[in-house]
Amino acid sequence: MAVYWAEANGTIIEAEYNPGSDRLTHDEVKNELNSALILFGHTATIQPVTDDPKEEVYKVNVSNVSYSPIYVCIKEMTPGGGGTGVSRSKNEQSVQPNAKYINDAFNRMKDGVISIHLGVYKRGDATVFCAWKLKPSGAYGPTRRQVKIETIAAAIKDGFAQQDKGYGEYACAFRPEYMYFYIPNSGWLHSNPAAGKISLRPNITEIPEHNPIIIDESSRIKGGDNYLLYGVPGSGKSHTVKIEYCNDEQRMERVVFHPDYTYSDFIGQIMPKLDEERRVYYDFAPGPFTRMLQKAHTNPQMAFFLVIEELNRGNAPAIFGEVFQLLDRKKEEIEGTADIQIGESSYGITNTYVAEAVYGTPEHLVFIPSNLSIVATMNTSDQNVFTLDTAFQRRWRMRMIENNIKDAAHARKQILDTSVTWGQFNTAINQLILEANSRLSSSEDKRLGAYFVTPSEIEFSTSPDPLESNKQNSRFPEKVLKYLWDDAFKFSRGVIFNDEAYKSLEDIIKTFMSNSGDNRFISIFREGVLGDLSQTEQ
Repeated sequence: MAVYWAEANGTIIEAEYNPGSDRLTHDEVKNELNSALILFGHTATIQPVTDDPKEEVYKVNVSNVSYSPIYVCIKEMTPGGGGTGVSRSKNEQSVQPNAKYINDAFNRMKDGVISIHLGVYKRGDATVFCAWKLKPSGAYGPTRRQVKIETIAAAIKDGFAQQDKGYGEYACAFRPEYMYFYIPNSGWLHSNPAAGKISLRPNITEIPEHNPIIIDESSRIKGGDNYLLYGVPGSGKSHTVKIEYCNDEQRMERVVFHPDYTYSDFIGQIMPKLDEERRVYYDFAPGPFTRMLQKAHTNPQMAFFLVIEELNRGNAPAIFGEVFQLLDRKKEEIEGTADIQIGESSYGITNTYVAEAVYGTPEHLVFIPSNLSIVATMNTSDQNVFTLDTAFQRRWRMRMIENNIKDAAHARKQILDTSVTWGQFNTAINQLILEANSRLSSSEDKRLGAYFVTPSEIEFSTSPDPLESNKQNSRFPEKVLKYLWDDAFKFSRGVIFNDEAYKSLEDIIKTFMSNSGDNRFISIFREGVLGDLSQTEQ
């Protein structure tokens, strides 16, 4: 069968595959691994972990590195992909290790031990190691992993290359002299694109084997903090986030807390996934917190934002869990001046799954970097929601969003076909709310926010279609009058409504809709309410 090959100069050709001469033997695979490990003056011993003559897992001891010993599951690569189709078979190289060897190597990854999964590609003078994220297999017998020939060719030319596998993982391909670059960085490299994060030079003569991928911390933006925006419903909290903090979807992620939202949703959880052969395996699926942490960590020169809407509608302390500790941020204290916000977490926490996803190693302490801010919002009037204790609240920079109707673009817009503007209505009704509930500490939280309704919700429809016009013109009473009846004036409806004539919300809305102009309000409100509205100055 004719297949594609990457030649020693990095070009791709089509040539026949001869298993007798093109396929490496078991001993040749081991020799290629040894040749890579003894570069740069290292010495290495490679021992199979069992007496099985077909053993594919080796314990490797290497001199002058801090992470020895390591475990390597390795096998020769042969042409052919993991799916059907002639073109895919011709364009890919793959390994087919037995699942029991994959699982053996995976199970040895504990207490900081590195275990890796390699394949060896050999064509003339060109040797390339291909690598995949090591994960357990539920298969019986051989399982397949593959790499495109273009990725192998790129590795021959550039030294190191990655292939996006399409499900949050990257396969790697590299020349032998990059072995000591790959090993300590393997966890990170299979979860993150390396382009732009590292400097790889063709014909490199020395690899810094001890150091993981270096992020230039000197360039990291400072000043990240935790902001909690609070105010009455419709005061413009989400709008403030958009205008004053971030409106770039590439640098932010937005979540909404609710009673069923959990720690696993927020941080991440072990989930079933399908591998390239559509076999089920289990792996950590990062949540929004972990995803933003990873983005901010690997892009130090950009500011990132995690936006949490409705913070107190979920059990926030339980959702944050141990991440709660990270909300304490470092500040630089300078005598005689205000503290300077640095923004990195003051304390780190241990979370092996998050550390693996963000830093590429489970042993790394987890921190919120100084270029990641958390911006949360909450309505102060929400009922039947979770309270935020003092210890939780003190870790946020609290900011009240003023309910300023004068700044609303639709403040001067008339409500439907009446002469009453939204600004007049909002101001007068809010004054009545404060007066009617003066004995209640939460009275100001019952006010109508400046953006409680949108301009479209008070637009009057003159459509000849009665269904269409009724649908549009009922939006204001169904939303605003319902709120006033069921919530703001629940225990004092007579302050605003003509409750002697109308005993139900249904009657109120029906009467409002059956009238026109200012009679809509005159018919349902007590005498003087409309007068207050009409006399209110903007």
